[in-house]
Amino acid sequence: MTGTDGPEIVVSQHVPAPVEVVWRSWASTAGWARWWWPQWPDTVYEVDLRPGGGYLARSAVGGAGVEGEVVAADPPGTFELTWRWDGEGVEDRVLVRLETEGEGTLVTVRHRTSAPGPDSYRQGWEFVLGNLARVHSAADERL
Repeated sequence: MTGTDGPEIVVSQHVPAPVEVVWRSWASTAGWARWWWPQWPDTVYEVDLRPGGGYLARSAVGGAGVEGEVVAADPPGTFELTWRWDGEGVEDRVLVRLETEGEGTLVTVRHRTSAPGPDSYRQGWEFVLGNLARVHSAADERL
């Protein structure tokens, strides 16, 4: 079952760092570990942000896990992922676009899902993108 027939959730966040730096935050396991689910220190991450690669974030403490494949990647601007929550049979599509905005980056996530509760997806994206912005607000651009 695919989630590509459902509503599209669109969430944008300004991140105070250049596009190339924000790309590295998405493109590495160490990058995700700094911002994705920092509230759950047991989270395991794997990221290979190239076509045919994959990603996962899984936390026993949080009782959550998500994984998928990289469908397309055009560094440092856009990438598309499949999205599967652990234990659910729905595979969604997520498109992420990074665009220069002032001295930072506008990150826009477009997530199409047929899963119930699209507002929870919006809240989740707002949370993780807010984490991404906070990490870069600390002026630590070593990612």
